[in-house]
Amino acid sequence: MGDLVASLMSDPYFYFAGAMSIAGAIAFIIFLWGVMDYVYSHGNEEEKEHGRTNMLWGTVWLVLIFVMWEFVRFVAGVFN
Repeated sequence: MGDLVASLMSDPYFYFAGAMSIAGAIAFIIFLWGVMDYVYSHGNEEEKEHGRTNMLWGTVWLVLIFVMWEFVRFVAGVFN
């Protein structure tokens, strides 16, 4: 257990990058799911709205993840 903690403390940026990559992939999948809902709604307004909502939230999360990533890079550059 001590080795794991020491490993995490030695390079937290590496683990943060992995976590942000996974979160970005999930947000992108949500966005694509919304696109598919919208495209294949065949005129059903409820499905179109669901697709628009998923696209909106996918985009919002992608932007938030990008901003967090750049903030961490900035802070790492300042304190490095």
